[in-house]
Amino acid sequence: MTETSTLPDYPRGITFEQVWAGMMEDRDRQLESIKPEFVVSIPTAEEEVNIVLLELSRLKSMEARNYWIMLPNTSLFIEFENKLRADRILTNADRIAIKNHFINDVYDPTDYQPSFDTLCRVAERANKEIEKFIMLKNSWGFNVPENYQVRMTLYGPCGRAFPDTGEMLIRINKKNTWVFDPLTTILHEAIHIGKSNIITQRYNVPHWTNERLVDLIGVKLIPDYIIELPVNLAELPIDIIFENPDVLDRLPYYVEEFMREHSKSVEK
Repeated sequence: MTETSTLPDYPRGITFEQVWAGMMEDRDRQLESIKPEFVVSIPTAEEEVNIVLLELSRLKSMEARNYWIMLPNTSLFIEFENKLRADRILTNADRIAIKNHFINDVYDPTDYQPSFDTLCRVAERANKEIEKFIMLKNSWGFNVPENYQVRMTLYGPCGRAFPDTGEMLIRINKKNTWVFDPLTTILHEAIHIGKSNIITQRYNVPHWTNERLVDLIGVKLIPDYIIELPVNLAELPIDIIFENPDVLDRLPYYVEEFMREHSKSVEK
């Protein structure tokens, strides 16, 4: 029994190898078109005030870790900051007052534009490093989201990552000046997103050791990455695992072994 061929009718003289190479080129173009990227956005007033409320809820714990948290500099916000530092909680009426005051008296979308243009250029540069994150994903499950959502904010610490959604907050200021290198900050938060669930949470890595681990991954993976946090912040000497030449290929294994050895020497 003879069946009709369903193969494409390629011109005579084209070899199978040429056909296959063409198919692979098509596949690569398709993959390139869907490759994740860093997408920068200016927050709405509602989004920004929710960030402010988030930072207020974490104010004491973040200050206890020596973070400098930026919040709106108005008398109403100073009153609520002092209330939280006195171990009191915000009521629903407080939250409503905060939202109304912020949306009506504080928020100005033009405050974000100078840094938006800068971050868009930085995001284009950061996109070139995503292929390295995909390699880690293939090696041990590094989390690479569909896209990295870079949410600008005037408030909070310099950066914050949300691994479950692939979002990050990057703090800017109205003058478009930077405390830390913006490329490093974006990549730093992307590394947090990538390894948080599979390493940080699984092996209970202490906070500043975890920050050091992110920096060590970054500087080993990306030539332009700048380590800006002092090494002595880390609770544990995790630098030692980077003496292994295959550390990036087997990072969960090395962190697990390291934490098993040092878990009793630090309070989680």
